[in-house]
Amino acid sequence: MSCARTRQMLDAWFDQELDAATSAEFAQHLAVCPVCSALRVDREDLRKTLKTSAPYFAAPQSLRPAVMRQLMAVQKKRLPPFRRAPWWQSLLLMTFAATASSLLTVWMLRAPVESALSPWQEQVVARHVASLRDPQQRIQIASSDRHNIKPWFNGKLDFAPTVADLSAEGFVLLGARLEQIEQQPAAALVYQARKHSISVFMTRAVLAQPVTITTMHGFSVATWTAGGVRFAAVADTDIGEMKRFAALVQAPH
Repeated sequence: MSCARTRQMLDAWFDQELDAATSAEFAQHLAVCPVCSALRVDREDLRKTLKTSAPYFAAPQSLRPAVMRQLMAVQKKRLPPFRRAPWWQSLLLMTFAATASSLLTVWMLRAPVESALSPWQEQVVARHVASLRDPQQRIQIASSDRHNIKPWFNGKLDFAPTVADLSAEGFVLLGARLEQIEQQPAAALVYQARKHSISVFMTRAVLAQPVTITTMHGFSVATWTAGGVRFAAVADTDIGEMKRFAALVQAPH
């Protein structure tokens, strides 16, 4: 089950509207996907907050008789007699309904969904969320000096990661860690911009690709490839801030 499908069925799962097989598949996905599991926790917290904190208003005893009087008044009004439409009008309406249904189906099939995103983007977001949940694993080498962090990856990767000092621009380097993305060793740098944590992942790549910025599960994700290295930056910032950060990482240092 994909992340996009899981998000679509999250409320139905909470309301126990799914069949047994789908519920089991849903639960299996939650057990292995930290992003969707985080969404489930957030939804549970929201439901608990609404249940305990939302105001409850009891209807006054006079409401029921007032509603009944209104219903009786509506029933007393006589509607005009029903007239059967000519056969050609009925046929036209049926044709229109069938066409509209077909067009709606085609539109739904062609509508972009988050499941169309690459496994690379899915995994970097998942690893970013996982790092936020486990502070001890978030940073394996703590340093704001890129000359300390870059040599730390020697022997751990088959490429030299880009480590930029962007503190003057408001992005403070906190440290780094070693990751595994799509069964490849990856460098992961950790930056801080005000209260936002930014993860920058790097793995080996071949073809150069321009910057692509999208949103996924509430995170801004920037991906690009340059110099034989594939980059992905993930943060819960807005698109504009992510564009600025990605441009700074790509700039010569």
